[in-house]
Amino acid sequence: MREEDVELQAFHERSLSKNELEAFKNSQTWKLFNTWDELMQDHIKLKLSENVLRQVLRFKNEYELQGELDQ
Repeated sequence: MREEDVELQAFHERSLSKNELEAFKNSQTWKLFNTWDELMQDHIKLKLSENVLRQVLRFKNEYELQGELDQ
């Protein structure tokens, strides 16, 4: 399968944080994570609320991320 044929679906979306808004200048932004640890580290680095992180982690048992499948 060609890379162009891959269709991604988001299982969680959130508004950008203030720091992200400044960094991305209100452009459409997608972040893709290969592991749950990478996703958690990004949330911690951005100092997002614990509530946001808990909402995302509800999906951990439902979705395996690609980096975890490769191991």
